[in-house]
Amino acid sequence: MKKKLTFIIFFLYINNLSFAEGINDIEIAGIKYGDSLLLYVDENTIKETKVPYPMTKYSTSRFEPEIEGYDYIEISYKTNDKDYKILELTGYIFVNDMEECITQKKNIVDKYLTILKKTKKEDRKRNHPYDKTGKSKMFGTTYIFNNSEMVQFLCNDWSKELEVNYADHLAFSAVNLDFLRWKEKLY
Repeated sequence: MKKKLTFIIFFLYINNLSFAEGINDIEIAGIKYGDSLLLYVDENTIKETKVPYPMTKYSTSRFEPEIEGYDYIEISYKTNDKDYKILELTGYIFVNDMEECITQKKNIVDKYLTILKKTKKEDRKRNHPYDKTGKSKMFGTTYIFNNSEMVQFLCNDWSKELEVNYADHLAFSAVNLDFLRWKEKLY
């Protein structure tokens, strides 16, 4: 009986460890995806940093983290959610060229490799939908989790004409797919 109990406890412990790492372990600038934004900043700061996107169901706040690594982060949540549960967490890193973007991407992927290798992976490259000339490109990797969430790495290579107003960058996101579908319909 004692051996059975020990085995059951050991099995449950190992089983819990295998599920401990997941998308909720993704963090950017010390902020974890899926947490309440109130764990990191107060409600006034959330409202003061709200980006004037044309959204009603969801809202986004933008922060410039004081730690190195990201130039800014955007955090989205349901507008009427008093807990401000993070549905999208995106860190932006400005890059000089696409080789730098690929290197930055690899460094972040390596950090989360144990989480990401358990998911479905998709690589893709396409024209940036904002640039109607087709000269700006987006390419990256998406890791899709079974529970309707994903982690995405996108390198944005703006055309020379658009680089006047936009910087080439890597966007690293952890996002709820329902939110993402809603956002894509909006834009």
